[in-house]
Amino acid sequence: MKVYISGPMRGLPEKNRPAFNTAAERWTLAGHKVFNPATLEKEGRTYADYMRLNIKALLKVEAVVVLRGWEDSEGASLEVAIAQCLDIPIYYEEQYEP
Repeated sequence: MKVYISGPMRGLPEKNRPAFNTAAERWTLAGHKVFNPATLEKEGRTYADYMRLNIKALLKVEAVVVLRGWEDSEGASLEVAIAQCLDIPIYYEEQYEP
């Protein structure tokens, strides 16, 4: 299954990469193909650039894995809303293991 990792990044230490990478590793080891937005960092890209890339990737997955604190993230909240509108299953990190 193709999964997308969603969660807060802005304003967090290391942009929350350790949480993203841990989740991506767990789901990959369970046999899933994972899109991890925390691996996209490139100089010169804006927040809007990242959101465009992320939404494009989100449209191609079969499930979304949501990290703790997603509710406080504008981007993650948008990703969850899109997933809900498209009937993409959402797995909350603290409630589900792959």
